[in-house]
Amino acid sequence: MANVKWTVSILLQYYDEDWFAYELLKNDILAQTNYENVKYYIFKYNVIEDIIDILTIKIESERSVLYTDKQILHCQDFYDNPEKYWQSFFDEYAVSQDAEYNFLMTCGHGAGFGFVTRDKLPESFRINKKAKKRYDYLKKIFSTGAIGFNKEKLFEYFIKFFDEKKLTKFQERAFLTSGFHIIPIEKLTTVLQTTFKKPIEFWYARNCYMQMFESGYILKSQVKYLVGSENFVFNLGLDYKKLFNELGDNQHGENHLRSLANNMCTNLPLRYQNEAFLKLLKRRKIPISGIKFISQSINNLHLYGLVKDVINEIANHFLNNKTLYITIRAVREECKDISMNPYGIIDLVNFCKKLHPQTTDLKLREMLERFIELITNEAQNVIIAKHFPTEVYSSARLAICPYGVSIFFPEDKKISENDQYINFFMTNFYTQRQDFNNDFLKDSTWPSFILDYYNHSF
Repeated sequence: MANVKWTVSILLQYYDEDWFAYELLKNDILAQTNYENVKYYIFKYNVIEDIIDILTIKIESERSVLYTDKQILHCQDFYDNPEKYWQSFFDEYAVSQDAEYNFLMTCGHGAGFGFVTRDKLPESFRINKKAKKRYDYLKKIFSTGAIGFNKEKLFEYFIKFFDEKKLTKFQERAFLTSGFHIIPIEKLTTVLQTTFKKPIEFWYARNCYMQMFESGYILKSQVKYLVGSENFVFNLGLDYKKLFNELGDNQHGENHLRSLANNMCTNLPLRYQNEAFLKLLKRRKIPISGIKFISQSINNLHLYGLVKDVINEIANHFLNNKTLYITIRAVREECKDISMNPYGIIDLVNFCKKLHPQTTDLKLREMLERFIELITNEAQNVIIAKHFPTEVYSSARLAICPYGVSIFFPEDKKISENDQYINFFMTNFYTQRQDFNNDFLKDSTWPSFILDYYNHSF
């Protein structure tokens, strides 16, 4: 049997606080031996220095090393035009190998609809060294996966530095979110569509909140399996060594892909139960308490057309029966946000399960049952592997109830009007824009329901 060839392409947004996670990833790549069958390419964008390094493997004195094959300086336009850089990277490296299978990994901060870019702090904040030092410290804590305090606590820290301005909580929130920018998922979709000859087998999003139905649907023609989380992703990621070992074992076919999916979900919690690894993290003062709350699922995007059809039926029923909105509102208030940030993202199965006993509408109940069955029944093959939290938060804001598919569903406008993130998402992602070809907005009636519900007068 001919050798099965994989490419592993890694798109990395690199912050200084990511150095340890990056070193672990590199070490797990260098621990491999089957470089003939598995090619590794790293696109490393240094956020602070605006420099892109393209790294790959070469053999020196019978040992493998990662070296910089190309460096691109002065990339200040990266966040405005990432497609230019990504497309060149894929064309020159991964696509040129003409591999049978392709594995894509993205690393950085995520917000469901895309990748969060660098913070562009207002000048008044930037020149306040004491405040900026506190900000950098908190950002570092968040980046490790530690989640011992929420955004409200963060705002309290900053108010101490701006007492003279007498900022209200709303003003403070607006101030801190003024630098919130996202690379939309459509930009990645466009690049994959124009570079790879066929859908890539796996996209592993080491970015928070990316297991959203909307993003998966947009990618359904370019990616077969999306590996991601409904909530946050631990910064140190998967057990890459075990994953990469199996990539190079010369297996092939759908059974091989399913085995890799199980590998990624089974070994995720085991990685953080290894005593030697835990001691290493402790020496580095890396907090890992958040691992108990992480979710991860591997979703078959090729079946998202079926999922969309059922969601459309539910959304249309809501729109045609607005007397249900009071019940929907009460149930939505029980569904706490998946995210720590107030992004308005909830688990859709959890919502359907809560709504089902609250309505006597038999037609609606049948729709809800079909959706729940489609997502939770393994025989449906929508979710082919999963790891769900071993614990859940009891606090209102951080409740996590993941079944594998989240969706944007903000609470009504009365509650959400002061939420900068919700307004940002409504404006940028739930309104069709000419600069993006958004298949979800084109094919789904869920956005119509959300816009109507959000603006409904209760």
